[in-house]
Amino acid sequence: MPVSKEVIFECLNGYMKGTTWTEPPVCAVCSQYDRGAVDVHLSGDISSLNLDLLRVSDDFVIRKCIVQEKRGIVFENSRAVELKICPQCKSSLAHEKIPSLALANGLFRGSLPDQFQDLTWVEEKICAIYSITAHVTRLFQSSDPSQPKVFHGNTCAHDTNVMSTASVLPRTPADINGFLSVVFIGPQPFDPKRMGTLFRVRKHKIWSFLVWLKSHNCLYADIELDLAVLDQYPADGTLPGLHERVVEDRELDARRVFSSETAGFATHPAELLEAPSTPASDVAIDEPITLLEKMGVSDPECDKR
Repeated sequence: MPVSKEVIFECLNGYMKGTTWTEPPVCAVCSQYDRGAVDVHLSGDISSLNLDLLRVSDDFVIRKCIVQEKRGIVFENSRAVELKICPQCKSSLAHEKIPSLALANGLFRGSLPDQFQDLTWVEEKICAIYSITAHVTRLFQSSDPSQPKVFHGNTCAHDTNVMSTASVLPRTPADINGFLSVVFIGPQPFDPKRMGTLFRVRKHKIWSFLVWLKSHNCLYADIELDLAVLDQYPADGTLPGLHERVVEDRELDARRVFSSETAGFATHPAELLEAPSTPASDVAIDEPITLLEKMGVSDPECDKR
């Protein structure tokens, strides 16, 4: 007996809904995404949650910070009416314990102003007191000789022991390169100048950020800022010494390797970069194009290009 169209479309709709990613709720206490987060209505009896544990006494936080994640709070007429709280935080609060990942547990020091929203992840790493991740980038160059500035690949972030705590900032280029590695697969030698903003550093942006942090973040108040180290960076260019962290492989066919590693039911978005040229688009690309997936314990530059 043939399957009716209604059943087919019902199954297709169910499949589409089940495979479509939707942004999970955000816990108002710890700022973590959690699909198990529950709604807590502030108009009801919330005495069992001991929300007073989230009050802070740190003068800096009181003056400059918000101790709860706004995305986890539901407002009506500018008034908070509901909180979304993950099971772990709810359990801790119910047992009169402050959640270990609560923003009020010294884990939130404020938000960045607009002038620093375009910081690259390398610039952030240069200004970081603690360095806890190592980043490995695997980069494929287009096999089309007419498009040498088209790249795609992925960056994975891996946990490391907290072995590097800075007392002087910015960090030196050698220090940053110690946490980076690039595996380059393509027909031509690796050229950092073709990477666009992938490993971009700007001397003025680094210094401005550090000066702002020293004035607005108590963790940076006693950190020494060294102009001599800053002079090791370009005014606007690629991270110095990056070429020493590159492993090149010009023997492998980039298209074949990438196709075998990304095989699936749907075409990988990077395949569009490798599509055959058409008369309308048969023009050499002047500006670098990089499609980079980011994964691992840390997502460098997760909300930026």
